[in-house]
Amino acid sequence: MRKWLVFLLAGGGLQAAIIKGSVVENQTGKSLARTLVSIQPLPGGAGPTVTVRTNSYGMFEFVDLPAGGYLIHAARRGFMPAQYGQKNWRAAGQPVVLDKDQSTFLSIRLARFSSISGIIVDENDVGLPDHEVVAMSNTRPPRMLAKAQADDRGMYRISGLDPGTYLVRTVGRVYEEGGYLPTFYRETARVDEAGMVDTLLDQDTGNVKVRPFPGRLFN
Repeated sequence: MRKWLVFLLAGGGLQAAIIKGSVVENQTGKSLARTLVSIQPLPGGAGPTVTVRTNSYGMFEFVDLPAGGYLIHAARRGFMPAQYGQKNWRAAGQPVVLDKDQSTFLSIRLARFSSISGIIVDENDVGLPDHEVVAMSNTRPPRMLAKAQADDRGMYRISGLDPGTYLVRTVGRVYEEGGYLPTFYRETARVDEAGMVDTLLDQDTGNVKVRPFPGRLFN
């Protein structure tokens, strides 16, 4: 009796679908450990919603799944979240459809966010330490989306941006030796005259120099 029970249990396990896969960095192909991977059944499906983390080799596995369609989502800090089967970063993912005894292996590539980097300088092209700079939407009126602070040499990097077109502007600040007014890239205070900065997925748009106008700030 026990032998038949073991056989039935083993046979029942063969009826469950399996999703295995790996998550790698898009540019280098390096394995991404500790990535959060989740599966979600399509509407009306009987499957579970499950989340796991990849191991040190970037591998993940979902076992004992009912047959049906699933969406697979991966997310890791510092990378853009992605769904398996996306044609581009804005597109929806493609479902993975499994039979009751099917096993499949997937590879998911995670790209990094876009970023903007450069230097903030004074009227003599000397870097301004600790000066703040913001990335703004190319809309009217523009909206602030991200902020960064320059280092001791005036170098800055605004990270975590979606691919697109941005306006870059310094934040007004008062120093002991004088103040600086909020100024857009291309040295203008007018948004309609500001230079536009284009960013691409997985890339840094560099050499964006901003030179704020000296002046007095008023409340």
